[in-house]
Amino acid sequence: MVAHPRKLAVVIGAAGALGSAVAARLAPDMRLVAADLDGAKVAQLASDLSANGAEVMPAQLDLSKSADVQGLADRVVERFGPVDLVCNTVGISTNAGDRTWAVPLEDWERIMAVNFWGALNVIRSFVPLLLANNHGHILNTASTTAFSAPMSRFSAYITSKHAVVSVSEVLQQDLRAVGSRVRVSVIIPGAIGSTDAAARPEISASDLARHATRPEELAERIVDAVDTDNFYIFCRDEDVTLARSRLAGIVSRVLPQPPPLVLPTAVDPK
Repeated sequence: MVAHPRKLAVVIGAAGALGSAVAARLAPDMRLVAADLDGAKVAQLASDLSANGAEVMPAQLDLSKSADVQGLADRVVERFGPVDLVCNTVGISTNAGDRTWAVPLEDWERIMAVNFWGALNVIRSFVPLLLANNHGHILNTASTTAFSAPMSRFSAYITSKHAVVSVSEVLQQDLRAVGSRVRVSVIIPGAIGSTDAAARPEISASDLARHATRPEELAERIVDAVDTDNFYIFCRDEDVTLARSRLAGIVSRVLPQPPPLVLPTAVDPK
């Protein structure tokens, strides 16, 4: 085990738009483990960040496989010692798919395996490490769709993200119940506009500004929210309004109509 004065963050999904932005935001202040299914991309990310003086270990893993996640946790502890922050930014979707009764079973299995079971694998492998030191913070990425009135044709994705919210909420209550200082947060990023999306001619700047937030801005909000100990990290003010509307519908026993949501191509609907 290596003692080191700088804190350690594990960013899972670091090859994606949000994960790479979070990793870049944390790199000046923390040692990093950047993990993703795409080993080549996280290796390049680690190389780029290391060139600017960061200490980064790249790692390839399949989040849906518990053995992969446990193996990562074991390697992290062996190399670095205690973990301070675990940020899981992974999420997949089929985009607009079939009606609920017609969604292929394999789509349900794939989305739940990554979005929900992946989050659970991270909890099962990393929370015991945080508990052992009575310190640390774990973040799971949910979705605006878990807080707004549900949209048609997104049943598997929305269900998986509701599950991420619920398991994170119960996890925090479990930690409180045993007197742990370990904290949990749920990231609600909204639509993520990637650099690639911004560069494409068919996506106007006004569309990107109206429907998506740049990953760098989201990363800044996430880190700020961690510092202020927010459980629900809403990255867009409009998503708080959507959550209020859904709650109003629940207490009035009415399922409200979903908000209009038209996303430009290559924008990730989180």
